[in-house]
Amino acid sequence: MKRIHLLGLSILSGLLLSAAWPERGFVPLIFIALVPLFFVQDYLGNPELKVKRGRMFLYSWLAFIIWNSLTTWWIWNSTEIGGVAAIFLNSLFMATIFWLFHFTKKKLYNNSKGFLILIFYWLSWELFHNNWDLTWTWLHFGHVFATKPVWIQWYEYTGVPGGTVWVLLMNILIFNAIKALMQWKLQARRAGVMVVAAVLTWMIPVIVSNTIYNNYEETGEAVEVIVVQPNFDPYSEQYELPASTIIERNLALAASVMNSKTAFIVSPESAIQDEIWMEHTQSSASLAYVRDFVRQHPHVAVVIGASTFSLVPKAEEGHFAARKFRNYEGHYFAHNTAFYIDSTDRLSHYHKSKLTPGVEMMPSWSILRPLQKYAIDLGGTIGSLRVDDKPNCF
Repeated sequence: MKRIHLLGLSILSGLLLSAAWPERGFVPLIFIALVPLFFVQDYLGNPELKVKRGRMFLYSWLAFIIWNSLTTWWIWNSTEIGGVAAIFLNSLFMATIFWLFHFTKKKLYNNSKGFLILIFYWLSWELFHNNWDLTWTWLHFGHVFATKPVWIQWYEYTGVPGGTVWVLLMNILIFNAIKALMQWKLQARRAGVMVVAAVLTWMIPVIVSNTIYNNYEETGEAVEVIVVQPNFDPYSEQYELPASTIIERNLALAASVMNSKTAFIVSPESAIQDEIWMEHTQSSASLAYVRDFVRQHPHVAVVIGASTFSLVPKAEEGHFAARKFRNYEGHYFAHNTAFYIDSTDRLSHYHKSKLTPGVEMMPSWSILRPLQKYAIDLGGTIGSLRVDDKPNCF
């Protein structure tokens, strides 16, 4: 196989992965998206072929860079450096996992089998990637079905990893079916088995999911919730308008459709733009405005977001999220906070603890501490935010 063919197959995998992705993607393409890359691996893994060890890594990296670029290009709107870094690193991690699969398949199984080890490696990677400081999980395979909820009702048992297994298993079966069909005279029976297995692997989860979906019945009390989207430009208008204008538009939109059955109003995480210190929430004009609104509509509770701050105790000044005041001594924390306000004047809050890397959090590793000032600006308070010490149910 010539280099141009290997390049073409790698590019094709990247394009198929991108074309399958939500929200405008054609989701069924995900079941064949890795097949071209499998053919690259099958060729380069041939024990009789002498190739440089890093070639499989480079070809897979090309495919994953294309996928990452075409699906998360929007990060570029916020920062060119951050966008390139996110795409570069995420595709680098994916290529490393695929190369590890290639290496294992070649060394342990003489390239004749070993596909299931890819499922183990990829699931392990996604689990790890979901829980470390550089988590960037938009492109976990199981998320591709976001626009096809009727297909994946069984996620209630497996979670998103179940979708990842489904995607990988379908690609493995279809690759083996195509390979057997290409050698029809020698592997006709194997081709038939693989085709039947692929069809069943697709049909059974869909049938199970449709059964769950069609037999589901709502229980409990129905609640009316208003979700507000004020449509402010998140890079300019939102920070140029007075904080009072922003909060007024949020609640005016809610009031325009509210009725006696409305129980909750939910506004965006950036709906409150004045600085709120957690030690002095009573001084916030925006929170006061929300409280007045709730007093006028006592049957409604409001859940609303804000960027908040708190003073750092002396003992915690070494915390990686602590920020030093510019004009006087001391440190402070920044938070991405949700407030709950009801007619009792109760002010419950929750500090977001699943943070976006490079936007709301720079990994706490000391070698990366100097890079905090380059955090991606997607709106709101940037840099490392402080999270709650323990998980809370808000």
